[in-house]
Parts: sequence; C-alpha cells; structure tokens
Amino acid sequence: MNKFLVDTNILIRILTKDNEKNFQAIQNLIKRLETNQTELIISTIVIAECYWPLKSFYKLDKHLISEYLLEILDAEIMEVEESISI
Repeated sequence: MNKFLVDTNILIRILTKDNEKNFQAIQNLIKRLETNQTELIISTIVIAECYWPLKSFYKLDKHLISEYLLEILDAEIMEVEESISI
C-alpha cells in the first residue's frame, strides 16, 4: 500500500476547492483511496497550519474551520501522525 503525506496545501485545496487543477488531482487521489491503494497520513502541525489561511485569507468562521478539521481527523482514510488531544 502506498502512503501519502498530506501537507497544508492539500487540506486547503480540499476545503476551499479554489484551484480546479489541484482539486482534480486530489479527487484522483481520493479515487485511489477508495480502492485501498493509498493511505493518507497527516501531522498535527499541518492541521494547525491550516487555521491561519482559512481564517485570514478565506475569512471562514473559526467554528466552521474547527468543524472542517474535525471531519478530516475523523475520516477513515486519514491517519494522524502524532496523537493529539482535542
């Protein structure tokens, strides 16, 4: 099984869908995930790094950001690199 380390840009593209080319590439990755060919790994630092652009640039409400990030953490296809306490 392939492992794919998710960075901040990937999460931002998933949540905002603001770059069609990048979003399509992520959609292709998700299709591979559905066939169990790839596993996503995310670090807690990446999760924390997502907050600032979502709040400052995209002007999202902090509660909505929290909801988005918690959904990602709860996804079965996602493995968190370090254990965290929420």
